[in-house]
Amino acid sequence: MKTDHSNNSNIIMAVILSAIVLLSWDYFMVPKTKPVPPKSVTTQTSDSKSPEYHLPQDENVPISQSQGFISLEQSLIKTLDQKSRLLLETPTLEGSIDLETGRFDDLTLKNYSQTLKSTEKVRLFAPSNTDKGFFAELGYTINNNSIKNWKVANNTLSDEKNSLMLEYKDKDIEIKRLVTIDDKYMFTITDEVVNKSSKSVSVTPYGLVKKNDPTFNKQSSEYVVHTGFIGNLNNTIEELKFTDIKDDGQYKYLTKNGWFGITEKYWAAILIPQINEEMEVRAIYNPYANQDGYQADYVLKPRILAQGEKFTLTNKLFSGAKSVSLIEAYQKDLKIENFDNLVDWGWFWFFTKPIFKGLLYIYSLVGNYGIAILILTLIIKALFFPLANKSYVAMSQMKKLQPHMEAIRKKHGDDPLKQQQELVALYKKEKVNPVAGCWPMLVQIPVFFALYKVLNVALELRHQPFFGWIQDLSAADPTNIFTLFGLLPITTPSFLHIGILPLIMGITMWFQQKLNPAPNDPIQARMMSLFPFIFTFILAGFSAGLVLYWTWNNILSIIQQLVILKKEGVPIEFHFGRQKSETEKG
Repeated sequence: MKTDHSNNSNIIMAVILSAIVLLSWDYFMVPKTKPVPPKSVTTQTSDSKSPEYHLPQDENVPISQSQGFISLEQSLIKTLDQKSRLLLETPTLEGSIDLETGRFDDLTLKNYSQTLKSTEKVRLFAPSNTDKGFFAELGYTINNNSIKNWKVANNTLSDEKNSLMLEYKDKDIEIKRLVTIDDKYMFTITDEVVNKSSKSVSVTPYGLVKKNDPTFNKQSSEYVVHTGFIGNLNNTIEELKFTDIKDDGQYKYLTKNGWFGITEKYWAAILIPQINEEMEVRAIYNPYANQDGYQADYVLKPRILAQGEKFTLTNKLFSGAKSVSLIEAYQKDLKIENFDNLVDWGWFWFFTKPIFKGLLYIYSLVGNYGIAILILTLIIKALFFPLANKSYVAMSQMKKLQPHMEAIRKKHGDDPLKQQQELVALYKKEKVNPVAGCWPMLVQIPVFFALYKVLNVALELRHQPFFGWIQDLSAADPTNIFTLFGLLPITTPSFLHIGILPLIMGITMWFQQKLNPAPNDPIQARMMSLFPFIFTFILAGFSAGLVLYWTWNNILSIIQQLVILKKEGVPIEFHFGRQKSETEKG
């Protein structure tokens, strides 16, 4: 027998659509960019004595040979003992600069911990000879030869004295470098380069950021938030995955102005050359000591200095946390175009950003992001109240028509076409739209996506508590019913990690489902009964803030639906199984 396109079918369609979009979110929502076809590919390994990195303008010039890795402590102590490392400390950063190479290769973010329960601070930069080397360098080649061994005038950079002077001298060139840092994460490097020789000298400025880390490219966050190369090139945001560069070769781009670097989920190292400079930008795969390595670099046009000539160059380096308000302030105050795109809002940024701004404002009033999510949900429900109300009214009207629909099925059981025509005529006569019931679920989907993105990209929500056991809204519910919430000393597979909040969400979804008449078709009935369980397992691995939103939205929808059912005079019945139709009973 052919079933009608009734309220039950509509709900099934809406839920199926929700599940499909949820499961295919990564495919559709993560920006996908394709690198420019490579002009050349770097494939050297440490076995063939590859250089540690390749100079931007000549990738065959070695700086130093790979010697394998040592521990972070060994690397830092060695250079400190040799007095070739300059200490720095500000309210937000601590670390040091390697004077031999001029690299920023030791940097810790003082205000952020690795995990919620850890006191270990987030380390952004580490020396290249450690297994998670990550560093930035701004330098010059003089007649195609690199410079090394900087000297320093003062020995620390701190919040009391946020600048330091470095200098470099050889027989041809003298460079005076002023390094300053604000109270957050922006370094400003101003160089005065003078030709001290009696002949012309070619000076080529470059900058690079390099990361060696075998685990970085495997982070799960890459599938939700872009991690890898990022830049604003000719006023267009370019995002490149490490895997694309490793598989397809290097990426080259000619641009004027802009910025380029490497971004992680919450942290980034970005090179910002002097304004109005033409440059060649590259993203390259650059392995080191049999370990994956990725380098973002740029090279500016060479300066030809006659005897006694000089030039001044000011570059910036952002190395720190991607706080939304801070990034936006840098964009505005420092005139850095598109810098707010350093935070990956996704394709639907025009919807995601307002959700975040709304959360941020409500948080400023209540002081708890969990409560802010609850209030934001109320506001969204209020905005869409007329539409949802109309949908629930239509659903209640469909419920009223159930006896008439059953009579039509019974009368025309052997003629599906006639049955469908009679049902359509009934809908038209009673002025009922059978697909109106889809809207509450469909309206919920874009909000769900936006909040999903916000909880994954906004540093402001990292490690933010709600109440009780929810101490990090950006992480999954830490409890697990299969271990009796920690009482049993066992480890379960990830798909069996069901916390208290996802369980409550599943119950509210089941309760809401029972407010609707059970489908007459047994296949539909089975599908409907499974969805609360399926969604409980799916959402258990999502951030607690997202599950909190979905649960609270379900509760508000249940209340609204109960009120409308009572107002329309529809009996409120709960069906704990599939009801037999009148035809089946007969």
